[in-house]
Amino acid sequence: MQKTAQNEALIHSENEIGRSRGIRKLVLTAAFVALSTVANAFITVRIGTLFKFSPVLVICFFAGYYLGAPLGFCVGAIGDFLGWLLFTDGLYNPLIGLSNALCCALPALFFGFRRPFEKPFSFGGFAWRSGVGFLVCYVLCTVLLTSTGIWLYTAFIQSKYQTLLAWYVYRAGAQILNNVSNYLITLGLFWPLKKVGLLEKFVNRG
Repeated sequence: MQKTAQNEALIHSENEIGRSRGIRKLVLTAAFVALSTVANAFITVRIGTLFKFSPVLVICFFAGYYLGAPLGFCVGAIGDFLGWLLFTDGLYNPLIGLSNALCCALPALFFGFRRPFEKPFSFGGFAWRSGVGFLVCYVLCTVLLTSTGIWLYTAFIQSKYQTLLAWYVYRAGAQILNNVSNYLITLGLFWPLKKVGLLEKFVNRG
């Protein structure tokens, strides 16, 4: 009888821990959606005529890193849609929405299908995994999906660059510095975030 009561108490405790962790993860997801929405709409720095910097890729990376690929995908998709709904005129571009969603989901896949802090990563391990993630996002999302979305929705680009392939080449050159800058910022945040440890405690704490 006593053992049954202890088992029931243990199950109840585990359910409460799971529920509490789920609520915290939902709050963190909402925070990343808000950051993604604001960054997409407002945070862009232009240096000269060639270089345009936006921290969206850093936000996308850490959304996937902390929340995992499924929730990361949702952050990217919802953040892009809200940015369009609240701050943009014209038709919604689903290819750009898919690109942003994948930019959140893909980096998480290179850290395994698990919560990211169940096994600690060294700086070297973090650097090469995140580097591969940024490279895949650059080719698949920035150069292919986003470029295609812009090309299809913007008639003057088609007349200026004639072919989609030429537009891919132009975008690849124009966006590479932004992608590299976001990757370097991500590496720079590794030690501060690991030392402070607030987000991993927020997600994984019982």
